[in-house]
Amino acid sequence: IRWIDLSEERFNRLGKDHLAAKTQTSKIYALALLGRYDEAVKCGEAALEIFLKHGDFYSAGKIEHNIGNLFWRRDLYRESEPYLHSAHRRFEAIGDHRQLAMVENCQAFVKTLQNDFRTAEVIYQSALERSKLHDLTVTEAEIETGLSNLYLFEGRYDLALRYMELSRQKYEELEMPTQIALCELEIAD
Repeated sequence: IRWIDLSEERFNRLGKDHLAAKTQTSKIYALALLGRYDEAVKCGEAALEIFLKHGDFYSAGKIEHNIGNLFWRRDLYRESEPYLHSAHRRFEAIGDHRQLAMVENCQAFVKTLQNDFRTAEVIYQSALERSKLHDLTVTEAEIETGLSNLYLFEGRYDLALRYMELSRQKYEELEMPTQIALCELEIAD
């Protein structure tokens, strides 16, 4: 965090507030790892203002996605939703399908955690179709894991196993051993 602050300070001294704000993505992550979530949210909101001032909707969407994640990680689902919704709108406006699918995956996960299974399923399916259409294999595998968990929560074990296996197969094709092992553990459980 000290090094990130130093970098931000130097960019600001040079009058480059947009570049200074870009350093804050890393700072949010570092603060979250330390459990300093409120500080991370404030940091993200300050950077968001600068991104919007510069018309950088991609970075604004990314920071909103991160802030939304900070809230749901603390079980503050309703607080998470406006940030994820705004990030979705921004990525939709710039046509970034990868980011859209990733935000939709988080939105569906948040709905699952709130036991709104029908809405979660609709969002997951939309994200899954987007991932397939745009050849986003890793994101597709992540969404299939999410769908598996949704169906597990619902007690629909056949679908839970089916989607976890689909996810495992993709990770196998991509040669991602850690993800393969996690899928195998979920299947065994």
